[in-house]
Amino acid sequence: MAKVILGLTTILARSGREAAVRIEQGGYDVLLLDFPATMQHTMDMIRSGAPAELGVEVVRGLFGALSESWLYKHRFILEALSRLPQGARMVCIGDEKEEKLLMDERVSISLLEYRSLAGHIDSDRWRRELRRLTMKEAEVADKYTQRVFRELDGAANCLLIFGSWAKKTGDELRRRGHLCETVVFGQPYLGTPLQVLMDEIARGDIPDERIRLLVGLHLDFLSRYVTASKNVDEAYDRWVSEGQWVKLLKASG
Repeated sequence: MAKVILGLTTILARSGREAAVRIEQGGYDVLLLDFPATMQHTMDMIRSGAPAELGVEVVRGLFGALSESWLYKHRFILEALSRLPQGARMVCIGDEKEEKLLMDERVSISLLEYRSLAGHIDSDRWRRELRRLTMKEAEVADKYTQRVFRELDGAANCLLIFGSWAKKTGDELRRRGHLCETVVFGQPYLGTPLQVLMDEIARGDIPDERIRLLVGLHLDFLSRYVTASKNVDEAYDRWVSEGQWVKLLKASG
């Protein structure tokens, strides 16, 4: 049985920054990251003193035009690798192919956002696209969770830094007898309309009017906040400070 801290990052860069601080604090003998396993050698080199920019170059080679969205929050973790506690084992459990497939699915959602902003919200199309994405995320989460259990074998204190896909990983860890504390980095974070919609679609079918309501809130977040801000963190903080999250709360309640 291991004592596990499951740290979840969000869409915000500050979640990656807080994850990096937690990595530097130590107190664990195994660190698991959901970075592609093909980055393991590069990560080991950075830990040994190579510049973090080496990891940035590798990511750009892996993900091309989509690399900046990946680096937005993960860059801070790359920079923290040189300050890992001595003796701690670090393992990248992710899969490059799976990450690229997820990125492709998210690009499809971005195209659907663009079309919806320009006109009619096609609830059937949103349902199909988001169901495919949530099913793929669940499939990847299952694969990664099994890798987690293999790496935990014989470990006493573990730190896991994963994306929001791993929410159910904590439940599975506790079910198997591990002591697991889940921490969401980057507070305040109240979720987004798109995340609420994806969670509801993952639980089962929902009516068209519900989809149109949540998609409308999501498009409002994009058009009034994201496009008018320097970055996602600034957009999200304005969205929260102006009380827009209340609309999401009412929609969810």
